Amino acid sequence: MISKCLPTLLYGLEACPLKSADLKSLDYIVVGAFMKIFKTKLKEVASCCMEIFNCPLPSVSVNNRKCKFLQKFSAFENIIYVVIVLIALSSVLMFYAAD
Repeated sequence: MISKCLPTLLYGLEACPLKSADLKSLDYIVVGAFMKIFKTKLKEVASCCMEIFNCPLPSVSVNNRKCKFLQKFSAFENIIYVVIVLIALSSVLMFYAAD
């Protein structure tokens, strides 16, 4: 699941502006899949299994990928790139401030 499904689910999301509702929807998909795999109805059990299998929530993965993307993107020295990076960084910081 980690090597096949999640990269497909997360492909290209680091370049897209996502709302917190979008990230929660992605989390719901992965937690639901773990609930089905381990035949449980408790989100806590699925979350524990995700930790054991080293499978972070998509919301965390997307923000980590976005930070890496922005680091590579910010290497360009064009004013348009700088403005886009600042806007994207503010969205990442707002996500972490909401938690």
